[in-house]
Amino acid sequence: MLIRLPLILVAGFLLAINVHAQVLTDSIKLKEVSIVDKQRPVSRTSISVMLSEKQLQQTKGATLAETIKEIPGVSILKTGSTISKPVIEGMHGNRILILNNGIRLEAQQWGLEHAPEIDPFLASRIHVIKGAESVRYGAEAIGGVIIVEPPSLPNSSVISGGVNLIGASNGRSGITSGMLNGGLKSLPGFGWRLQGTLKRSGNVRSAKYYLGNTGVHELNYSAALGYNTSKALYEIYYSRFGTELGVLYSAHVGTKEDIDARIAIGSPLENYGFTYNITAPRQKVLHDLFKAKAHYDLINGQSLDITYGFQKNQRKEYDFRRGIEKHCL
Repeated sequence: MLIRLPLILVAGFLLAINVHAQVLTDSIKLKEVSIVDKQRPVSRTSISVMLSEKQLQQTKGATLAETIKEIPGVSILKTGSTISKPVIEGMHGNRILILNNGIRLEAQQWGLEHAPEIDPFLASRIHVIKGAESVRYGAEAIGGVIIVEPPSLPNSSVISGGVNLIGASNGRSGITSGMLNGGLKSLPGFGWRLQGTLKRSGNVRSAKYYLGNTGVHELNYSAALGYNTSKALYEIYYSRFGTELGVLYSAHVGTKEDIDARIAIGSPLENYGFTYNITAPRQKVLHDLFKAKAHYDLINGQSLDITYGFQKNQRKEYDFRRGIEKHCL
């Protein structure tokens, strides 16, 4: 027994080594498997909102800021009833980019009393982009982007259009806006559009008193021509925005004591009646925009777009000093 036991252990150990070596020498090779898929990229860092045609109809007669204020994250910065600036996620002015018919609105937007020079009656679509993705439009779009798009030019010779008549008892305001578009039967693919807006409003009234110097006189118009072929598109566009508006007297205070006094009284120190007259402090703004665009379809689904834009912004501000008007800008 003392001699057989070591022999049995050695034999078992050698058998185990042979079996283990045989298992290690066997191998299975699998062919390469590739899985390819395409997914449309979805951004989770931006919010894009398009106002519907019904929403635009409900806000006819309002300013651009008032038109988009119902969008979540969008508010307005107002000076009286005549000046309103859009605020997106707490940012406004030069931190918000406004595209008017594909052209960046280059205007004087740094002041709290500088409203965008755009007639909302021209727009058929208004698109608001918020979030990090808006910076792809440039450094000016850090707060967001507002895209104002007019209706497409018609391709048929049928003449069509529309007229908007809006009135309001407060301020005794009246707004007339019309648009007419069509083409030429002798030149298929040619289209044209004419548009204009006339607005007049006097001092608006609160529950107990009139707000002095809150009238508005506004005249805007635009024209567009376009020619569309199977492989090319040509377009010329011109618009003018012109407004004269009063700045609320009560919004102009000189010292902290003036503010405290008006808060204590609960109303402006001055009493004003109704009038259409606009006096200092007031603004007179003219903004001209010209655009020329050409689009060409190339081979292999490629295309070429050439766009030229020209803008001229004239802003005059008149302040009130010791009973006389003073030209400030």
